[in-house]
Amino acid sequence: MNLQTTYLGLTLKNPLMPGASPLVDNLDLVRRLEDAGAAAIVMHSLFEEQISLEERAYETHVAGHENSFSEAMSFLTEPDDYTLSPIELVDVVWEQVPDFRESYELPDGMFRTTVPAFEEVVVRELLVNALVHRPYTQRGDIFLNFRPDRLEVV
Repeated sequence: MNLQTTYLGLTLKNPLMPGASPLVDNLDLVRRLEDAGAAAIVMHSLFEEQISLEERAYETHVAGHENSFSEAMSFLTEPDDYTLSPIELVDVVWEQVPDFRESYELPDGMFRTTVPAFEEVVVRELLVNALVHRPYTQRGDIFLNFRPDRLEVV
């Protein structure tokens, strides 16, 4: 069966076109859509005003102050910091926070047993929940507060 069609002057092998959604934000997902039979995709709308506002905001809030406080340079994020997937972000946080790898020893007869201060599975679940359930309508970071008796994710 031939499903070939034309849309806006483009010849498509079929009329299947996924709309603007999170699926079109990632090139790997777009390739999977193509493998599944999508003839084209609809990208998110991009307006000139959005681009110029974003550039102006970057210049005002980041680039204009990047050399003001040299001791705080590592706290400024670069635009490419946001290219990680949620899983990659959780991996990076797990690897870069040394407190997660702390452990303590408990007596076990004549020997001692090493017990991790934080179970990796539990911390990963906390981080994923913090990413998924945060209010994306508001700006702000996710903070990890280490207490002697608990870990707080705010």
